[in-house]
Amino acid sequence: QVVFSYKPLPGAEDAIYEKISDITISMRAGDYLDMPECVVNEVKVDLSEKEWQAYDTMRAELVLSLNGEEVDAGSAAALANKLSQMANGAVYGEDKRVLRLHDRKLDALEDLIEAANGKPVLVAYWFKHDLERIRERFTVREIKTSRDIADWNQGKIPVAVIHPASAGHGL
Repeated sequence: QVVFSYKPLPGAEDAIYEKISDITISMRAGDYLDMPECVVNEVKVDLSEKEWQAYDTMRAELVLSLNGEEVDAGSAAALANKLSQMANGAVYGEDKRVLRLHDRKLDALEDLIEAANGKPVLVAYWFKHDLERIRERFTVREIKTSRDIADWNQGKIPVAVIHPASAGHGL
């Protein structure tokens, strides 16, 4: 017998949502249709000559000596990842150790937060070291739970951070 579709039994959908509620967030679009306009603020950040040299060396040679440690990219995909990290201001070395290069993006973020003049700011981060460095410099709250989302939507969080892979929350 071949099954072409599934139809949950009465009450099954609610039971499923209840069972997974501690590890997932479920939101209905109808509850969040009245959304403010999304403002994307793209800010370019310039690297110094020394930072560009490190970036170009990594791009050309797939390896870089940084602060006495070697940063190695074994493939084109790893290289793209390392270059993205470097552009953000830090890169993972051996044993996931974070090697800092610059704070230019953090400086730009500080300017953006100040320019927001008290309005909520949502900051996307990509690498764990980005989040760590942001937390070291600013008071932020990570958006992880439905309570966080509700507080963000009510304007209770001045500066929030979120990873793009988990950002389909209707923020």
